[in-house]
Amino acid sequence: MVQTLVYGIACPQELELLRKENRQLKAEQAELRKENARLKASPIISPAAENQKKVIDRSVPAAMEITEETLQLLASKGAIGVAIISCKRPKYLQRAMESIFRAPRDPATFPLIISQDAHDAAMQELVQKNYVRTGQAFHLHHEHDPNAKAVAAKFGGSKQALGYVLIAQHFGYVMRRMFDDFGFEAAAKQDGGTASSLFYATEEQDKAEVVLIRSGEPSNACRVRCYTEDLSGQAGLRYASVDETVEFASGQSMAYVRVPILRDAAWHTCEEFAMRLSDPQDCKIRGGGCRVKIIDQDYFPDNCLQQHIVLDELDMVSHWTFTTSFLRLCWKQAGVPWKATVFVLISLMHNAYFLLTIYLKVYIINVLLAKAAEAGRQEREAFHPHPDSPPEYETLRQLRSEEAESGGLLGNDLLVPGHFQETAAIIGACYVVPFAVLHVLDLVRAKLGLSGSLKTMLMSALFRRFMSYKSDVRQNVSSPR
Repeated sequence: MVQTLVYGIACPQELELLRKENRQLKAEQAELRKENARLKASPIISPAAENQKKVIDRSVPAAMEITEETLQLLASKGAIGVAIISCKRPKYLQRAMESIFRAPRDPATFPLIISQDAHDAAMQELVQKNYVRTGQAFHLHHEHDPNAKAVAAKFGGSKQALGYVLIAQHFGYVMRRMFDDFGFEAAAKQDGGTASSLFYATEEQDKAEVVLIRSGEPSNACRVRCYTEDLSGQAGLRYASVDETVEFASGQSMAYVRVPILRDAAWHTCEEFAMRLSDPQDCKIRGGGCRVKIIDQDYFPDNCLQQHIVLDELDMVSHWTFTTSFLRLCWKQAGVPWKATVFVLISLMHNAYFLLTIYLKVYIINVLLAKAAEAGRQEREAFHPHPDSPPEYETLRQLRSEEAESGGLLGNDLLVPGHFQETAAIIGACYVVPFAVLHVLDLVRAKLGLSGSLKTMLMSALFRRFMSYKSDVRQNVSSPR
């Protein structure tokens, strides 16, 4: 189950009040920090001062470092953990945190957890100094799995494959800590290295669950439209389209939108679709939506080669196996089965027409022309009889007439009994009409674009495999449709 964050929906009538309260809290927090520092620097601490210090510490939870016990307590009260994924880009993390802090947020409802991958000194210093010691976030540290290279080898072993494996392992670590260790029932992910929201769902999942979060004071009811939009993934093939109105009741700050993921056995590149927000009522939209990338887990060109790919034994696979696997891949593409069927049927019609012309030629020679010659001879004999013809000649003529060759499928008689011209006209129509129909069918076959669609599939798969553009770059490129 993928849980993602579309951040967020703010109530306009609450923004000014929240800003004012936020400024007051910050001022009080600064005064209390100064007092706390003065007390710590004092060499002699009286019992009264000690009691005062304890009171101050209890009244400033934001200045205290967040512990696992704090997160577990907040999770038991229904809080939603916000995970910020980071690795080696401290500037991006700082920009992401500044963006989060600009939005109204209740730290007790949405506690921040920064998860750092690997050991980057600059990143660790930034997290500890700016966010952990100030009590603004909890710091997780993920160690790289020593088996990451072995896992990446199953997907080609390239540097990019290893990077994806490390990211996936990091995400899995964060989700296990959030749900299993801290006890959150819902979590939101914020990537500190991207400006747009990009989330992932595997093909094995039944659905992708998108979490809509409303920030600000949720005292009034509001609603917003949430719908899916095709990008590289198409509704009905990779996912089921969703278009619904999400209603937030009074006091409700979170809602779910579930998008079914459709699974098949065909290989695809990682395709994606968009989740959009529109038509807000009694609220404002910040962000506008996100993208959900569907990670395909099938093997190219067919799952029958899975064992050979995992064991790196492709040299042992025969050419015939590769050919049949690729043909199965092509057959599983959208629109290819019916296009290929029509293509083959039209090709078979050409063969059938060629066979028809052979039978027509046999019929013309053995039946039409032979009977015409026989009728002409009989007509000549009727006008010019040969009384002196010997009996042997008459017997031979009768035997030759009885042993006349067959006309094939069209039979041994005229198609129109007694009419040679009408029979010849029908034979001519049998030549011309199928010939014209086949020309029309050839035009239809060319319009199918079967070979073009397969080339487009392979080329688009190549581009999606090695190129992933940001949303602002995509908007500058015109749609091919």
